[in-house]
Amino acid sequence: MFVIIVCYILKERALMKKYVLGLMAAFILSGVQQILAVRVLQKGENLEQIINSNKKVIVDFFATWCPPCQKLLPILDELSNEYSDVVIIKVDSDVHKSLVTNFGVRGLPTVILYKDGKIVERFSGYKPKKQLVDLIKTKLQ
Repeated sequence: MFVIIVCYILKERALMKKYVLGLMAAFILSGVQQILAVRVLQKGENLEQIINSNKKVIVDFFATWCPPCQKLLPILDELSNEYSDVVIIKVDSDVHKSLVTNFGVRGLPTVILYKDGKIVERFSGYKPKKQLVDLIKTKLQ
């Protein structure tokens, strides 16, 4: 927190943004998910029920130790704010190992887009925001 205050005083916005995003990632990955708009699947929640009970869903399989996954986190948060009709849920692959197997996840991050309970797109690896926006517009709208 001290670093963020110093960056603000020195008007180092880029550095401040980096630390703020790092703090946000640390909070969400430690279970304090109220800071971000994306939702982290909790133990005992049924992912298939979430997928089937919402019209448009993006599922992101991630790991806390995965740099591309962490890079994707703030982008998904922005998209969650921009597309309120799309439910974005993150699934920690280390916590939900059976879901990783059931959903055929082989690489991280793996992102699956669902419309009306059916897969309309699936990819592994990082994609920049523009590509994700294009996918939302073409596959989910």
